[in-house]
Amino acid sequence: MITILLVIGAFASTYIYNFMQNNQTVQLDETIIKKTTLADGMAKPYKTKMQNQQWFYDKNNEIVDLTHTELNSPYKLWQRLDYLAATDSIQIKLDSVWTPEIKELLVTIDFDNPKKLIAFIDKNRITETDSTDFATSTSVNTEIEKVKKVKAVYKAKMFSFDKQKNFTLMILSITLIGLFGLRYLIYSISWSVKILKQKG
Repeated sequence: MITILLVIGAFASTYIYNFMQNNQTVQLDETIIKKTTLADGMAKPYKTKMQNQQWFYDKNNEIVDLTHTELNSPYKLWQRLDYLAATDSIQIKLDSVWTPEIKELLVTIDFDNPKKLIAFIDKNRITETDSTDFATSTSVNTEIEKVKKVKAVYKAKMFSFDKQKNFTLMILSITLIGLFGLRYLIYSISWSVKILKQKG
C-alpha cells in the first residue's frame, strides 16, 4: 500500500511540477507579447521612414547611377534633400540646376511638382522622437531576448511523458528496495527481541 501511494504521489507530483512550470511560461509569453507590441509600435515610424528613404534612393539609383557620386548612400542623398527642403531650395533646383534626366526621374516616381517632393521629404524626416523611440524599442527587444531565455529554461525543466515515467519507475524501485530491506530489518529486530526475552 505504501509503495502504491508513493508511486501515485510521485507521478502526480510531476504533473503538479509541470503545471507550475507551464504557468511560468504562459506568464512569460504574455510579457513577450506585450513587450513585442510595444517595441514594434515604437520602432515603426523610424523603420517606415528609413524604408521610404531607401526606396527613394533605389529609384534614383536605377536611372541615375549614384555609386561614384557624393550622394552614394541613402543617408547622404536624404541629408542633401532635407537641407534643400529646409532652405526652400527645391523649386530653385528644379527650375535651374537639376538636369532634365533628374526631372524626368522625379516625374516617373510621381513627384511631378515641388510640393509633392517637399511633402514626401517632410513626411519621412526622422525626428528626435523617432530616434529616441527606436533606441527604446531596441532596449525593449534586448529585454525580450532575456525573457525568451528564461522561458526556455522553464520549458527545459518540464518533464516529458518519458521523464515522468522514468521518474515514477525510479521511485517505485527505490521504494520496493527500501521497504524490502526495512521489512527484513524489522523481522531481524523482532526476532532479536524475541530471543532476548526467551533467554531472560
